[in-house]
Amino acid sequence: MKRLLLAAGLFGVASIAQAQMATGVTYDLNGDGKVTAAEFKTVQTGAMLKRVDINKDGRIAKDEIQSVAGGGARGGMAAMMFSRRDTDKDGFISRAEMEVGAQGRFEKADSNKDGWLNKDEIASMRQNRGRDAN
Repeated sequence: MKRLLLAAGLFGVASIAQAQMATGVTYDLNGDGKVTAAEFKTVQTGAMLKRVDINKDGRIAKDEIQSVAGGGARGGMAAMMFSRRDTDKDGFISRAEMEVGAQGRFEKADSNKDGWLNKDEIASMRQNRGRDAN
């Protein structure tokens, strides 16, 4: 179930951040009450690699995405979104490519544009899980 949620997140049904929040992932790595873009990207990218990088080579291949997403409509959406996320067209989604997506989600969640997420912004992101996903 967690893999299905994660695959859906990567492919536009729900963002990866939202899928992680459903499992209680903590973004505030240093415990200061603020989530920086660096913390957000570190947690999102690490969780994505942990769950989807089946061969543990530090990048995500199309067959790994397909394995998590399954067939049918989800598989088709997975292929389309893989192509979009693989910006350098090398056949893999690298850590850097994952971080670009995470940065966009961070910026969207940072509603007051102060450069970090507070507990209210994180709560709002959790509340809006699955809506208007990247």
